[in-house]
Amino acid sequence: MVDVLKIACINPIMHYKIPVGWLRIGNPADFISITKNIKTFKIDKTYINGKLIFSDDKSYIPLLNENPINNFNYRKNPL
Repeated sequence: MVDVLKIACINPIMHYKIPVGWLRIGNPADFISITKNIKTFKIDKTYINGKLIFSDDKSYIPLLNENPINNFNYRKNPL
């Protein structure tokens, strides 16, 4: 399993020199936690910019009350 994760996550970052994927001081902490059952690969927690946004099947992303924009201009055609 470790080889698969390294191939999928670390190797592309190193090969293409993408400045992401490392947990270092000053870097944004975007990562997932899979600690309860590594065999099922179920995500327990998700962090974006160091903030917990998902944990134990619950999202902590606030919902926005936005009005939908409708640009559909419709006129009934006479038959």
